[in-house]
Amino acid sequence: MQTSAESIWSAAQEHLRSMLSGDTYNLWFAPLRAVEGEDQGIVLTVANDFCEVWLKDNYMDLLQDVMAVASGRQIPVSFKVTGTASQN
Repeated sequence: MQTSAESIWSAAQEHLRSMLSGDTYNLWFAPLRAVEGEDQGIVLTVANDFCEVWLKDNYMDLLQDVMAVASGRQIPVSFKVTGTASQN
């Protein structure tokens, strides 16, 4: 039985809430949304490039750990910027 990206992310968020301060969780992790990715990975949507870089540089190992705990297996994690600012 496969679990959806949203339900895995929801379980991972519970782990993050218990591990991080409220301010850190609310700033960096509460705004993220999960979507299905390629190769059964999970793509987390972020607001801008800065958030993507910050999360990769500072929290990627933690994200991979909590995703593995939440899903019971290693899951590739990636990011997609979904900010509303458009550039022409």
